Amino acid sequence: MKYTFLLLSCIFGVTAKAQFNQSNEANVGQNNIMFFCDSSVTSYANVTGAGVTWDYSQLLGYYGQTRDLQVIDATTSTFNTIFTTSTKGLKVQNAITNFFNSTPTERTSQGFVYEEPTLGVLTADFSVNNEKMMNYPYALGNSLTDTFDGMLSFTYAGIPQNPTCTGSVYTSVDGQGTLLLPGGTSMSNVLRYQTTDSIFATVNFLGNDIPIELVRNQYEYYDLANSTLPVFMYTRVIIQAQGATAPINKQTIVLSSVLPTAFVGLENNSMSNLSMYPNPSDGMIRFNGIMGEATIEIYDLSGKKVVTQANLISGAEVNTGNLEAGMYTVLVHDAAGSHPLTLSVR
Repeated sequence: MKYTFLLLSCIFGVTAKAQFNQSNEANVGQNNIMFFCDSSVTSYANVTGAGVTWDYSQLLGYYGQTRDLQVIDATTSTFNTIFTTSTKGLKVQNAITNFFNSTPTERTSQGFVYEEPTLGVLTADFSVNNEKMMNYPYALGNSLTDTFDGMLSFTYAGIPQNPTCTGSVYTSVDGQGTLLLPGGTSMSNVLRYQTTDSIFATVNFLGNDIPIELVRNQYEYYDLANSTLPVFMYTRVIIQAQGATAPINKQTIVLSSVLPTAFVGLENNSMSNLSMYPNPSDGMIRFNGIMGEATIEIYDLSGKKVVTQANLISGAEVNTGNLEAGMYTVLVHDAAGSHPLTLSVR
């Protein structure tokens, strides 16, 4: 299963009938800059069929947050000894790399590498039984189901895990129509490729076997007449104990190839004297230049708010000792406005 999220499915070019096939997969070296956007937007799960409209024209972004999307050569990647039969990898910077190959009749996935805050670097190897993603050609109304088997490798609660795994996947081209993006951008004849997959494994923690499940629902939008890469993506990933009502981890990632014209809860005030230090953080960050009282919010790269602290004045400190290593966006809301800062946690 290719998560998440993210792009695991395809990168394709244009055909006369607006369909996916082997001849219009993107080539190694192609890339695009994607903008992180508000994760609370609707997925438009029920907007399917021909002649539909997906309206993201009012989409908000996270200021300064981007991801590089590129197609890498799987045979020379860091993980080429694991994904030995893969020819390409679709890589979302600091998130996920999906490994795959194809023939004139189908596209299959051999697994993925997923960077996730709770599990660290998770490697899923589907070499026992590959995951089929498409039967070529793949056009509006086409769908398939498939099963896959392999092995996971990750760390859970500080303990290395290498369980076998099984899974199932359903994919379809479920819509064709107009995609509206910020700044008056309108793309016609867009195809939407939808993936729903689940992966099942059992981890051992303190002598107890814990069955876990990872579920991904992903929508990829392709303007095949103009781009071989997705122009918009919506991905939701849930990791949970099987049968549990509360997830271990839940992430929604929204990526747009078009820069949003407004941002989540902030104004970029370049005249502010606000400063934050030390950066990278040593477990505590300090703020100078706060006007009046401030509220501090810290967001991870998926757009999830991980810290909120209110009623702070200049010189205040915020504890970052519980944050995972990585990059974060810090929003400081004070009397002068709202100010975005970028924080590194080691």
